[in-house]
Amino acid sequence: DDLMRMNGNKNYILLNDIEITDDFIHAAVDYDEFRGVFDGNGHTISGLQLIDTKGKYVGLFPLINAGAVIKNLTIKNAEVVVESKEGQTVYAGILCGANTEGLTGSDLGKIMDVRIEDSSITIKGGAGTTYAGGIVGYTDSRSDNNNDRAVQRATVKKCVIKNERAGSGNAVGGITGYHKGEGGYGVHSVASYDNEISTAEGYAGGVIGRSRYQ
Repeated sequence: DDLMRMNGNKNYILLNDIEITDDFIHAAVDYDEFRGVFDGNGHTISGLQLIDTKGKYVGLFPLINAGAVIKNLTIKNAEVVVESKEGQTVYAGILCGANTEGLTGSDLGKIMDVRIEDSSITIKGGAGTTYAGGIVGYTDSRSDNNNDRAVQRATVKKCVIKNERAGSGNAVGGITGYHKGEGGYGVHSVASYDNEISTAEGYAGGVIGRSRYQ
Protein backbone atom coordinates (compact mmCIF):
# COMPACT_ATOMS: atom_id res chain seq x y z
CA ASP A 1 0.00 0.00 0.00
CA ASP A 2 2.84 2.40 0.75
CA LEU A 3 4.18 1.86 -2.77
CA MET A 4 0.82 3.04 -4.10
CA ARG A 5 0.75 6.23 -2.07
CA MET A 6 4.03 7.82 -3.10
CA ASN A 7 4.00 11.56 -3.67
CA GLY A 8 5.57 12.72 -6.94
CA ASN A 9 7.75 15.39 -5.32
CA LYS A 10 9.28 13.48 -2.41
CA ASN A 11 12.25 11.16 -1.91
CA TYR A 12 12.06 7.47 -1.01
CA ILE A 13 14.42 4.62 -0.15
CA LEU A 14 13.51 0.93 0.00
CA LEU A 15 14.52 -0.83 3.21
CA ASN A 16 13.33 -4.32 2.19
CA ASP A 17 12.36 -6.39 -0.82
CA ILE A 18 8.70 -6.02 -1.79
CA GLU A 19 6.58 -8.92 -3.05
CA ILE A 20 3.22 -7.82 -4.44
CA THR A 21 0.47 -10.43 -4.14
CA ASP A 22 -2.60 -8.31 -4.88
CA ASP A 23 -4.60 -8.37 -8.09
CA PHE A 24 -3.87 -5.89 -10.86
CA ILE A 25 -2.99 -2.43 -9.59
CA HIS A 26 -2.41 0.95 -11.12
CA ALA A 27 0.74 3.04 -11.08
CA ALA A 28 2.74 3.54 -7.90
CA VAL A 29 2.28 7.29 -8.01
CA ASP A 30 -1.05 8.99 -8.61
CA TYR A 31 0.91 12.14 -9.43
CA ASP A 32 1.67 12.04 -13.17
CA GLU A 33 5.13 13.64 -12.99
CA PHE A 34 7.60 12.09 -10.56
CA ARG A 35 10.40 14.55 -9.73
CA GLY A 36 11.71 13.00 -6.53
CA VAL A 37 14.31 10.33 -5.80
CA PHE A 38 13.46 6.64 -5.54
CA ASP A 39 16.44 4.64 -4.27
CA GLY A 40 15.83 0.90 -4.41
CA ASN A 41 18.85 0.47 -2.15
CA GLY A 42 19.70 -2.81 -3.88
CA HIS A 43 16.28 -4.33 -3.20
CA THR A 44 13.76 -6.09 -5.47
CA ILE A 45 10.11 -5.45 -6.27
CA SER A 46 8.51 -8.67 -7.50
CA GLY A 47 5.03 -9.62 -8.64
CA LEU A 48 4.01 -6.19 -9.93
CA GLN A 49 0.82 -6.50 -12.00
CA LEU A 50 -0.30 -3.30 -13.63
CA ILE A 51 -3.21 -2.84 -16.01
CA ASP A 52 -4.16 0.44 -17.64
CA THR A 53 -7.19 1.16 -19.78
CA LYS A 54 -6.97 4.95 -20.13
CA GLY A 55 -3.52 6.30 -19.32
CA LYS A 56 -1.30 8.07 -21.81
CA TYR A 57 1.78 7.32 -19.68
CA VAL A 58 1.98 3.81 -18.25
CA GLY A 59 4.54 2.26 -15.89
CA LEU A 60 5.37 1.90 -12.23
CA PHE A 61 6.31 5.58 -12.60
CA PRO A 62 4.13 6.93 -15.44
CA LEU A 63 6.20 10.05 -16.21
CA ILE A 64 9.48 11.42 -14.85
CA ASN A 65 11.40 14.55 -15.72
CA ALA A 66 13.96 17.03 -14.41
CA GLY A 67 15.04 16.28 -10.85
CA ALA A 68 13.81 12.71 -10.80
CA VAL A 69 16.23 9.87 -10.00
CA ILE A 70 15.28 6.18 -9.94
CA LYS A 71 18.20 3.94 -9.02
CA ASN A 72 19.53 0.74 -7.45
CA LEU A 73 16.38 -1.27 -8.11
CA THR A 74 15.50 -4.72 -9.47
CA ILE A 75 12.04 -5.62 -10.77
CA LYS A 76 11.14 -9.28 -11.29
CA ASN A 77 8.04 -11.14 -12.46
CA ALA A 78 6.18 -7.98 -13.42
CA GLU A 79 3.27 -7.92 -15.85
CA VAL A 80 2.10 -4.70 -17.48
CA VAL A 81 -0.92 -4.67 -19.81
CA VAL A 82 -2.15 -1.59 -21.66
CA GLU A 83 -5.62 -1.55 -23.23
CA SER A 84 -5.52 1.54 -25.43
CA LYS A 85 -8.10 3.39 -27.49
CA GLU A 86 -7.89 3.83 -31.24
CA GLY A 87 -5.88 6.92 -32.17
CA GLN A 88 -4.34 7.25 -28.70
CA THR A 89 -0.59 7.71 -28.26
CA VAL A 90 0.78 5.45 -25.53
CA TYR A 91 4.10 5.79 -23.70
CA ALA A 92 4.69 2.57 -21.77
CA GLY A 93 7.51 0.86 -19.90
CA ILE A 94 7.73 -1.63 -17.08
CA LEU A 95 9.52 0.95 -14.93
CA CYS A 96 8.53 4.23 -16.54
CA GLY A 97 6.26 5.45 -19.32
CA ALA A 98 8.33 8.43 -20.41
CA ASN A 99 11.42 10.36 -19.31
CA THR A 100 11.42 13.90 -20.68
CA GLU A 101 12.93 17.29 -19.98
CA GLY A 102 9.55 18.89 -19.50
CA LEU A 103 8.64 22.38 -20.64
CA THR A 104 11.67 24.05 -19.11
CA GLY A 105 14.21 22.22 -21.28
CA SER A 106 16.32 21.30 -18.25
CA ASP A 107 17.99 17.92 -17.72
CA LEU A 108 16.10 14.68 -18.03
CA GLY A 109 15.22 12.52 -15.09
CA LYS A 110 17.82 9.82 -14.49
CA ILE A 111 17.34 6.05 -14.38
CA MET A 112 20.47 4.32 -13.08
CA ASP A 113 21.48 0.82 -12.00
CA VAL A 114 18.09 -0.72 -12.67
CA ARG A 115 17.53 -4.36 -13.61
CA ILE A 116 14.33 -5.94 -14.94
CA GLU A 117 14.00 -9.72 -15.28
CA ASP A 118 11.35 -12.31 -16.19
CA SER A 119 8.73 -9.65 -16.86
CA SER A 120 6.40 -8.60 -19.67
CA ILE A 121 4.67 -5.59 -21.15
CA THR A 122 1.89 -5.90 -23.73
CA ILE A 123 0.12 -3.06 -25.52
CA LYS A 124 -3.27 -3.87 -27.05
CA GLY A 125 -6.07 -1.91 -28.67
CA GLY A 126 -6.96 -0.03 -31.81
CA ALA A 127 -4.46 1.53 -34.21
CA GLY A 128 -2.35 4.37 -32.86
CA THR A 129 1.21 5.30 -31.91
CA THR A 130 2.97 3.19 -29.28
CA TYR A 131 6.35 3.78 -27.65
CA ALA A 132 7.20 0.81 -25.44
CA GLY A 133 10.35 -0.41 -23.72
CA GLY A 134 11.52 -2.80 -21.06
CA ILE A 135 12.74 0.12 -18.93
CA VAL A 136 11.01 3.18 -20.40
CA GLY A 137 8.78 3.78 -23.40
CA TYR A 138 10.08 7.17 -24.55
CA THR A 139 13.02 9.47 -23.80
CA ASP A 140 13.34 13.03 -25.08
CA SER A 141 16.42 15.17 -24.63
CA ARG A 142 16.75 18.59 -26.25
CA SER A 143 20.14 19.52 -24.81
CA ASP A 144 23.63 18.47 -25.89
CA ASN A 145 24.71 17.62 -22.36
CA ASN A 146 26.99 14.72 -21.43
CA ASN A 147 25.23 14.41 -18.08
CA ASP A 148 21.82 14.28 -19.74
CA ARG A 149 21.47 10.50 -19.78
CA ALA A 150 17.98 9.12 -19.55
CA VAL A 151 19.03 5.54 -18.82
CA GLN A 152 22.44 4.28 -17.72
CA ARG A 153 23.79 1.03 -16.30
CA ALA A 154 20.52 -0.82 -16.84
CA THR A 155 19.73 -4.43 -17.78
CA VAL A 156 16.64 -6.09 -19.22
CA LYS A 157 16.76 -9.89 -19.27
CA LYS A 158 14.25 -12.62 -20.20
CA CYS A 159 11.42 -10.19 -20.80
CA VAL A 160 8.63 -9.92 -23.36
CA ILE A 161 7.98 -6.48 -24.89
CA LYS A 162 5.05 -6.78 -27.27
CA ASN A 163 2.99 -4.21 -29.17
CA GLU A 164 -0.15 -5.53 -30.87
CA ARG A 165 -1.34 -2.16 -32.21
CA ALA A 166 -1.03 -1.12 -35.84
CA GLY A 167 0.77 2.16 -36.52
CA SER A 168 3.73 2.98 -38.75
CA GLY A 169 5.30 5.22 -36.10
CA ASN A 170 5.39 2.57 -33.38
CA ALA A 171 8.75 1.98 -31.68
CA VAL A 172 9.48 -0.94 -29.34
CA GLY A 173 12.84 -1.71 -27.72
CA GLY A 174 14.47 -3.79 -25.01
CA ILE A 175 15.57 -0.71 -23.05
CA THR A 176 13.57 2.14 -24.58
CA GLY A 177 11.13 2.27 -27.43
CA TYR A 178 11.95 5.72 -28.82
CA HIS A 179 14.85 7.99 -27.99
CA LYS A 180 14.83 11.52 -29.38
CA GLY A 181 17.59 14.01 -28.57
CA GLU A 182 20.33 16.35 -29.69
CA GLY A 183 23.32 14.94 -27.88
CA GLY A 184 22.89 11.22 -28.39
CA TYR A 185 23.75 10.61 -24.74
CA GLY A 186 20.37 9.31 -23.67
CA VAL A 187 21.08 5.59 -23.30
CA HIS A 188 24.48 4.53 -21.95
CA SER A 189 26.09 1.33 -20.61
CA VAL A 190 23.02 -0.91 -20.90
CA ALA A 191 22.37 -4.58 -21.65
CA SER A 192 19.33 -6.25 -23.21
CA TYR A 193 19.34 -9.99 -23.84
CA ASP A 194 17.21 -13.15 -23.95
CA ASN A 195 14.17 -10.97 -24.61
CA GLU A 196 11.23 -11.31 -27.01
CA ILE A 197 10.57 -7.96 -28.68
CA SER A 198 7.88 -7.48 -31.31
CA THR A 199 5.50 -4.96 -32.85
CA ALA A 200 2.59 -5.38 -35.23
CA GLU A 201 3.93 -2.45 -37.26
CA GLY A 202 6.73 0.10 -36.99
CA TYR A 203 10.21 -0.17 -35.47
CA ALA A 204 11.64 -2.76 -33.09
CA GLY A 205 15.16 -3.11 -31.64
CA GLY A 206 17.00 -5.13 -29.05
CA VAL A 207 18.11 -2.01 -27.16
CA ILE A 208 16.32 0.97 -28.75
CA GLY A 209 13.38 0.64 -31.11
CA ARG A 210 14.04 3.96 -32.85
CA SER A 211 16.56 6.74 -32.21
CA ARG A 212 16.25 10.16 -33.78
CA TYR A 213 18.71 13.05 -33.67
CA GLN A 214 16.60 16.17 -33.15
